[in-house]
Amino acid sequence: MKKIIYSILALGGLLTTSCDMNIPQPNVIDDQNGMQDVTDCLHYRNGIYNGLRSRTTGGYVYYTDLAMDQFVGSVQNGNTNNDINTGNITSSLDQVTSLWAGYYGGIVSANYFLEKAQPILDELPVAQIANITEMKRYIAEAHFARAFYYFKLTELFCPIYTDQNKDTNVGVPLRTNYDPSSNKATYPGRSTLYATYKFIEDELALAYEGLKNYEETLPEEAAVQSLVQNSSFLNSWIVRALQARTALLKGDYANALVYANDIINNCKIYRLVDASSTGTILNRQYPYVKMWTTDEGSELMFRPYVDTQELYISSTGGGWLKDQSDKVNFLPVANVVNNYYGTGDVRSRAFIGTQNLFNNGSTYNGVSTFNKWPGNESLRTVNSVNNLANMGKPFRLSEIYLIKMECEYMTGAGDALGTLNNFRKYRIEKYEDLSYSGSELLAQIQAERTKELIGEGFRLADCRRWKVEFTRTSGLGLGNLIVTGSEGVHYTADDYRYVWPIPADEIQVNPQLVGQQNRGY
Repeated sequence: MKKIIYSILALGGLLTTSCDMNIPQPNVIDDQNGMQDVTDCLHYRNGIYNGLRSRTTGGYVYYTDLAMDQFVGSVQNGNTNNDINTGNITSSLDQVTSLWAGYYGGIVSANYFLEKAQPILDELPVAQIANITEMKRYIAEAHFARAFYYFKLTELFCPIYTDQNKDTNVGVPLRTNYDPSSNKATYPGRSTLYATYKFIEDELALAYEGLKNYEETLPEEAAVQSLVQNSSFLNSWIVRALQARTALLKGDYANALVYANDIINNCKIYRLVDASSTGTILNRQYPYVKMWTTDEGSELMFRPYVDTQELYISSTGGGWLKDQSDKVNFLPVANVVNNYYGTGDVRSRAFIGTQNLFNNGSTYNGVSTFNKWPGNESLRTVNSVNNLANMGKPFRLSEIYLIKMECEYMTGAGDALGTLNNFRKYRIEKYEDLSYSGSELLAQIQAERTKELIGEGFRLADCRRWKVEFTRTSGLGLGNLIVTGSEGVHYTADDYRYVWPIPADEIQVNPQLVGQQNRGY
């Protein structure tokens, strides 16, 4: 991999990032040609969706999860991602630079679009209602994309939001205009944490307003384009989902609950996939398992479109698996395999597989593997070779229920136990209500979130929010198959590695970031 280092905050295009994420994007207009009319805006809007598609797969999903307590490295992985898995998080890691640059690259694209699109909208005759509505929709989508990328940066590179630190410069650098420059004096430093969250919240308010306007002005079109399950396009409910996620990260449990309840109580589009099955004992089919193999399910809110002609994604499953059946990159620890999923829990079928592994003359039979992203057969491009390609699933209704139950507990409003029991009925066959209270109920809610969202990129932020202390133990009995250093990784409850460092490359070229590195780096 060849990497060219500039300040991403100064550039008009994408920084070259890690090989895993360096996916060429179609339908992107360069700034030399510019955007002149509604048709140009449509084409550039496609590029924004392409960016969302690529940045919700691959390392964007699995890097942070591999750093936590649930997975150990296999020596078959060729030393890929072992640095983050063994706890050696530094500001010079490719993974750190890749995520920082990738998200800021998306922000650059959104900034350019928003600057160019507004004048085009302003010049449209008032009689062109359809064009005006569509342009407002495109602009709202760009605001969402910008908010999403700033949220992801905040989630990874910022500490927990508190009254004590909210007015200090531990947020992310905010760049809202498109103005490539070599003048280092114009590069932004870190904003306050309050300003960072305020910007994300304001962006989402604009996104919600614009998408709601589209849905109410052109309801028949919206009903078939975006207000559907497995939507490839954004809608106002997806904005609500990111608002709930943002409020949860901020510790604003009251507002997170408001947003979650709005979706659960008022949105009739999505429904949880349950634990039921069809077919005979020898050919039993589970809709929840199928959701992960075919990338279709009634609870998928936003699923950026992918086909074999537009395969501009990285492999998410490749974080754990290989296209060779006797090799893997990372394995779930025994605690995941043995303790996460009890009898009748459909997630065990969906997430845990079994493979016979072979390495250096030794065979390891019946090894439990992590199979949540197994590859979609319809996305295979070379004969029957499994390229481990799956569409991203950045927003699912299940996450909203998990937010609801946690926030009900934290605020004392609603029925956290009832929400937990109700949710489990969709995941565990023949589940009967159980009773918990106090800290035990909170532990069960946290465990449910952990079991459901494993391998989707939530674990680091959750551990930081819950102040989890852990020592990773594989417990697999696989001896030399496990990477040295992958066992025994220890994080304290307030471990500095729960917040990743600003890339050293960025600090070297941006004088405003000097002295603003995160604690511990």
